Amino acid sequence: MKTSTRKELSNRMVQYGALSLAISGLTDGNSQTLNYFDIDDVGGQYVVHVFDLNGDGQGDFNIRNVEYLYNYVYYRSYLGIWPAPGNAVLGSSANSLIYPFALDEGEIISAGNSNWKSNNFYQTLIWSYCYSNSNWCGVTDKYLGLRFNDLSANTYYAWARLDVTAADDWVLKDYAFYGTPDTPIMAGEGRLDIDENILRKVKIIALNKSIAIYNLTDITNYRLFNITGQSLLEGVIENDTYVIEANTMSSGVYIIELKDLNTNAISRKKIRL
Repeated sequence: MKTSTRKELSNRMVQYGALSLAISGLTDGNSQTLNYFDIDDVGGQYVVHVFDLNGDGQGDFNIRNVEYLYNYVYYRSYLGIWPAPGNAVLGSSANSLIYPFALDEGEIISAGNSNWKSNNFYQTLIWSYCYSNSNWCGVTDKYLGLRFNDLSANTYYAWARLDVTAADDWVLKDYAFYGTPDTPIMAGEGRLDIDENILRKVKIIALNKSIAIYNLTDITNYRLFNITGQSLLEGVIENDTYVIEANTMSSGVYIIELKDLNTNAISRKKIRL
């Protein structure tokens, strides 16, 4: 892989007039409205929380802790999420039940995911006893991947962050979605309390199939993903400024990932080419 020197980069910036303008802060061509809700923490035994994510008066999902009855005996509870008709949760199926995924920060939530479950009945986060198929056994800061429709049948993608210790010991912390229909979102994107790291000051501008990266402080790996999570380009950056040429990429939404090789800090950003 060829690494650009400062002189080479300066010459190329003259060629990329529009890109240079974007870097100056006048525009980045990627503006979207992200709706982030830092709610008062809710959860616990017998608690029911209804998600009306876009405030249109219809409940999109509800999450609650329920005791179940079998042969006239109440057994210990389970924690489930109920999608409204037409809505869906990312998850897997086993033994006739659906188990929502516990996503990590930065995972992509979009139409490109192939594991959307929309059965309009409960989907099991955790039983009182952790079965092997449960993904939410004793987790902290994991994410649900959500898909919902508005009253005009537009589709949106969202995340919701939870801690789950047991079926009756859980906390919903916050959630977010983009206000533009069909816009992918990364788990945790827009959170106000994500820890600062060395990559937070890095500036990334995408324009005309070129991706300019500024303010790097150390040797950094980069990877470019499509919205299905497929890695398309990768390399190593050894300068504080670099331009990735993406001329072979189709127009659309992508994820650029940077990894600082000194601290192992990782940063991901959604861009549009």
